[in-house]
Amino acid sequence: MAALLRPSIAADGVKIGDLERGTYAQLKLPAGRHRLQADQEKEAFDLSIAPEGFHCVTVEMLSGAIKGHCRMYGVSPIQCMAETQKLKYAAGLQDQRLVPAEQVTWPANLPGDSLPAPRETPKASVTIYYPQPEAGTGSSDAKVAWGARKVLVDGQTVAKIDDGRFFRTELNGGPHRFLSERAGLDLELSPGADYFLRLDADGTFYPVCGLQGTSEVQRLRLVDRD
Repeated sequence: MAALLRPSIAADGVKIGDLERGTYAQLKLPAGRHRLQADQEKEAFDLSIAPEGFHCVTVEMLSGAIKGHCRMYGVSPIQCMAETQKLKYAAGLQDQRLVPAEQVTWPANLPGDSLPAPRETPKASVTIYYPQPEAGTGSSDAKVAWGARKVLVDGQTVAKIDDGRFFRTELNGGPHRFLSERAGLDLELSPGADYFLRLDADGTFYPVCGLQGTSEVQRLRLVDRD
């Protein structure tokens, strides 16, 4: 968590420094297209600066299954000015593009909305499947033993799944509970990640790797959902 509290900020691939929570900084960049990022390249924020333009970007800290990460998005200068009044100017940053604390200025006429809205956090994709009985188990007995299962996610019924079927659902990142009539599974989902859950004859969910899940689902049919 220490790194999450001090994300490493870079502009155009050059590190500016580690920005502490509760601080802000102003940066002078020439007109044109620039790329800002906080810790991870996949969370980069592309910004097109007009001559004499003034833009504001905030760093949001997100939790994850294993470790936290950051994302950057634009906010209006009016919102930025109001929020930075509660913050301290970042200390210890050495990049020559930084504006010294005593030289921080704000435009006389602040535009209301000059940047796009925050990007929506991607959802996790969860594929739940109920494979057909193995060959040689006795199809009639297997049908009786397996049967259709009701699947609940976070207490809500999302599907009734028979053997040889699968379905997909999208969920927000964070903790979720998957439940059949007989067993449950608690799982922490990461935003944007893909998950495969195999439902076996005893009603138990088993997380499987993407390679296995993709291979097994190709032989199944999608659940009919009314």
